[in-house]
Amino acid sequence: QLVINAYRRNIVRKRVLEEWHHLQTTFTHSDAAALPMQAEELTQEILSAIESLPPRRREIFEKSRLEGMSYDQIAVEMAISRNTVEVQMVKALSFLRRRLSHFCFLLLMLTFS
Repeated sequence: QLVINAYRRNIVRKRVLEEWHHLQTTFTHSDAAALPMQAEELTQEILSAIESLPPRRREIFEKSRLEGMSYDQIAVEMAISRNTVEVQMVKALSFLRRRLSHFCFLLLMLTFS
């Protein structure tokens, strides 16, 4: 389980860094210098938010978003209904949006400054 969690954290870290690299092209050189530190902070906050989900909800979220499984595949693998997967994903995404909302504001400020 520890190896799987480390693998999942690396996937999230890689995706966040890719997004930051893309954003980097829109900033001036002086603005871009601060991005790697902010990307690492954002990555850690995302990982922390995911880790704080209840275990079953986190497992469903990771299967969907990190492993790319469909809701139907998750339902079959976990022996739960598709509706349960949907409900848990709605709750997970809602929680993550609230928990990470201050970073969304930061991204908007950096993008439009």
